[in-house]
Amino acid sequence: MEDQAAHESVRPPSCPEASMTSPSRIPSCRPRGTHLHLAVTLLSAAMIASCGGGSGGGGSAGGSDSAQQTLSSATFSKAPPALARTDTVVIRFDAPADTASLVLGGGLSAEATGTWSSTSAENDTYTLSPASGNWTVGEGKDITVSVKGKAGGSASAAASYVVPLAIANFAPAVAAIGQANLTSRIPNSGTIGSVVAGGMNTPYGNVAIAPDGKVFISDYNNNRVLGFNSLPTASGANADIVLGQPDFVTGTYPGAPTRSVIGSPQGAAIGAGKMAVVDYAYSRVLIYNAVPTASGALPDVVVGASGFTTSAPGCGAAKLNLPYAVFITQDGRLLVADSGNNRVLIWNSVPTTNGASPDLVLGQGSLTTCARNDDDQNAAPDVQPSARTFDDPQGIWTDGTRLAIIDRQNNRVLIWKTFPTSNFQPADIVLGHSSFNLNQPNDGNPLPSAQTLDHPSAGIHSNGVQFAVADDSNNRVLIWNTFPTRNFQPADVVLGQGAFDMATKNDDNQDRTNDLAATARTMSTPIGVRFYKDKLLVTDLDNNRVLVIPSR
Repeated sequence: MEDQAAHESVRPPSCPEASMTSPSRIPSCRPRGTHLHLAVTLLSAAMIASCGGGSGGGGSAGGSDSAQQTLSSATFSKAPPALARTDTVVIRFDAPADTASLVLGGGLSAEATGTWSSTSAENDTYTLSPASGNWTVGEGKDITVSVKGKAGGSASAAASYVVPLAIANFAPAVAAIGQANLTSRIPNSGTIGSVVAGGMNTPYGNVAIAPDGKVFISDYNNNRVLGFNSLPTASGANADIVLGQPDFVTGTYPGAPTRSVIGSPQGAAIGAGKMAVVDYAYSRVLIYNAVPTASGALPDVVVGASGFTTSAPGCGAAKLNLPYAVFITQDGRLLVADSGNNRVLIWNSVPTTNGASPDLVLGQGSLTTCARNDDDQNAAPDVQPSARTFDDPQGIWTDGTRLAIIDRQNNRVLIWKTFPTSNFQPADIVLGHSSFNLNQPNDGNPLPSAQTLDHPSAGIHSNGVQFAVADDSNNRVLIWNTFPTRNFQPADVVLGQGAFDMATKNDDNQDRTNDLAATARTMSTPIGVRFYKDKLLVTDLDNNRVLVIPSR
């Protein structure tokens, strides 16, 4: 009986309570007499086995001590894209890291200081903080991380953040591209009857910006595209590149389409290493296989026409009718707002042959129907719009997932939460109205509001978090500080006006009367908008300039 009692007394405690060096934590049942040594021996073996310890001889190693785990993953605790100016970026690893092997990359790392800490294991957490106390604002705040594990293995991860711009209502610009100062508004920088390198005559559409910082602006009435090697930081800058004209002092309208001319350009776009320009006058889009670096560069491909010397506007798979805007995604899709045909055309890859037909059409059920607001596809306009029709689409923005299109005559912006995959696919969200079947300017009200639009045109852009629309007949730009997610969502910021219910052009004193002169904070038919780093660029059509508005 004593042997049985001794045997039963060696049941080990659970692993968290076991301690081979602390007799007080051995179970309280005490073997008697000669069985004491046997009991302790059995207890020690049982505790070691139950806690995963190794055994002598041919026993295999056990245990799951995190210090011995190999590294296999790294995760960011803060999901992209929004990053506040003072936020920290915490990177968690699934095992202890070899801190000396850490390699960081991307623009965000250049602004950061980093510290190691231990959360679940030694050196399994790395925290990045802004070295100056604040991250610089803008998009493209990339971070890459690669590290080896202390006990082997490795992990890498990447993220891209946006630090939103801080822009107040009626914020002033600091520079005007196309004018010598912020109060001039005469075409061609005031040189009446002349064309100059530092002036424009009715600039149009969104500014296009290359990865190396080159800036391209469509100069509509001078029938050219101007290129700047970098974004001008002061008014009066001269362009470095001219496309569509033989020099910087010529602005004549071309008599016929050729490969070297551009008739009334209405916008340019850059993506996937290529550039596209809307040639409005000849109902075509010109495609450059590389972003031009010098004046006189010629396009490589044309869509909307069978060749560079033909122009045949119309409704059909290979035709365009007065296109207004173009967009190239980073993965190489081409989108064109074919305004006169009340549709947006999508090519799954940028065409490499002239006259290529698109792969997808929005706003119509097929590539042979082109009437406005034609939901029933009977080739006649309907009384009301729907979630899938257009009346004069003029602006496009996409990040490759979300898609937003300005539907000008319906006084709205349509948003698809995911990139469309079928013809005539309806939108998910409408801005400017409370429902998809409304289309009156300012939603039928005499004055604008934070929710309404009055004939917005080609200006639409997002930095991934904030969203901006050039509301041109209200002579203002609206900014949503977070990307809209519901119908009729009100904007957060208004530029060009001091309040959301104001709409007069060039009204610096906000008395609802046109002051006739421009100022740093007024607008007259803004028709393009573009986030770029810590600035917002606004194409101010009737003031013949592009405004550079900085974040505060």
